[in-house]
Amino acid sequence: MRTDNPAAGVFIKGLPRKLPGNLLTVSEMQHLYDQYRIQLRVDLSKKIMLGLFVYQGLTTDEVGRLQARDLRLNEGKIFIHGGKYRNERWLKLEAVQMMDLQAYLKANKFKEGTLLVEQKKGFTGKYNIINQVAWMLKQLREQNPGVLTAQLLRSSVIAGWLKQYNLRQVQYMAGHRYVSSTQRYEQCNLDDLQNALKKYHPMG
Repeated sequence: MRTDNPAAGVFIKGLPRKLPGNLLTVSEMQHLYDQYRIQLRVDLSKKIMLGLFVYQGLTTDEVGRLQARDLRLNEGKIFIHGGKYRNERWLKLEAVQMMDLQAYLKANKFKEGTLLVEQKKGFTGKYNIINQVAWMLKQLREQNPGVLTAQLLRSSVIAGWLKQYNLRQVQYMAGHRYVSSTQRYEQCNLDDLQNALKKYHPMG
């Protein structure tokens, strides 16, 4: 029996990353979106916003920075600007999103400024988009209590993509700068970790 700890003084380089958990399935997100769209008291901008979370896996910040010129409805695409932590990319729009966006653009004349941020006196754009998303999530939790954050929706989308596309494609679609950010969403890795936990955990 050793009296010292052989792992003492060992430090692992790198950033600690939390593994995504309690993710929604593709069918659950589709049902959530379909139910939300038919609510009579939900305005069109909120429906569009949810579609961008569910189909393109955008962050709140990315949704808040979208402009009308980022849309290519005739090509069925949308341009997502890069930032400090994410790369720019082009993403495909679903047919139902294009219909809503066409109606929204027709009803609102956009010459400049953000697309979905409501311009209210005394509120900055960032503060306003955060509040709009918070209100939308509150409505969504009435349908599914598991919808806790916008990040959970994004994580669910990325995990779903990994079942359809290869790792590099998903890295591009998610805007991840490093492939390691994408790899942590791989369902097979999560399954391996769960199996290893069952096999090696002392209480197992």
